Amino acid sequence: MRPLVTLLAFYFLVVAVKSAPAEEETGEAVLPDPNRGVETPELPEEVEEILLEARIKEAEGPEDRKKREAQPAEESADTCEDLYRDECSCRYWAASGLCTATNRFTIDFMHTECQKSCGLCPSTEEECTDFLAQQVCERVKTYQETSQEMKTLAEACCNKTIGRCPEPVTDEFAQHCLEAHNEKRARHNAPPLTWDPMCAQEAARYAKKLKAEYDANPRRYPLIHSSRAERTWAVNGKNIVHGESLYWTWSQAPDCTGSSKYKNPIEAWYAEKSDYKRMRGRGQPVSYRGIRLYGHFTQMVWKNSGSVGCGRSDNKPNNILVCYYQKTGNVYQTAAFNRNVEI
Repeated sequence: MRPLVTLLAFYFLVVAVKSAPAEEETGEAVLPDPNRGVETPELPEEVEEILLEARIKEAEGPEDRKKREAQPAEESADTCEDLYRDECSCRYWAASGLCTATNRFTIDFMHTECQKSCGLCPSTEEECTDFLAQQVCERVKTYQETSQEMKTLAEACCNKTIGRCPEPVTDEFAQHCLEAHNEKRARHNAPPLTWDPMCAQEAARYAKKLKAEYDANPRRYPLIHSSRAERTWAVNGKNIVHGESLYWTWSQAPDCTGSSKYKNPIEAWYAEKSDYKRMRGRGQPVSYRGIRLYGHFTQMVWKNSGSVGCGRSDNKPNNILVCYYQKTGNVYQTAAFNRNVEI
């Protein structure tokens, strides 16, 4: 007598085959995928199983015949893309460090077949999305904490499903602050920031704390930086220290609009550029005193910072605005400033 598990497995296989969408039979010969005949870097068994499932789901799609047809060379000659059969494999290998592997074959393969994932294509803004079907990414999300391999796969191929894509900025205050930052950063060849809701939440919390302390003792200067511990929280499982800038306005509600450096924090911080140029104009090294003078400006245009979130104690005059940055800028090293701040 056959075991029950075997019978059930056979039953589900038959049902799956019967329910697969029919594809028109042409009677023409079909050649196997040549990509399956190439030596590739290894994939962990659990990752390979997921990617196989994804390829099967894609192959069952009604548009698969068009997807499989070779594109004319002239259409793709100027396109820098991953050439390997599925982009997710390339992204997984790249995230695993194979773009800089010591094995010569591996490097040659990655730089030829996975050039986009290895960062060898001209820099262009890439949409944050999933590179596997949603159903497959949901499964990856479920298992991402079971092993480092599954975690790497989730972060390489399922960013949208696991919540790593930034949410669209719909709040007017947030939009003002993000746009103002990025307008200044563009002048210094710094990539645009994204809006970080956690940074915004923490910024508002600290702004309210400062305002409450000031209201309790008006003789106390209201702008005091938070402790390192207050600016540290977990991001993707790692404790990250964030950059911080503070601003107090008493004549109007704190906002990131207007051209006056006396009322708009972004303009006030950017005005410190003249201090930076004066103190570093002839290649002088950075100093603690210097960073205290021009640190708002340099944090705002710091190339290695990727996101920002701002919050305020209240939307009315005599209140405080705080912005947090991830990653932090103003690393006290002359070489770091030379890499991250372009005048």
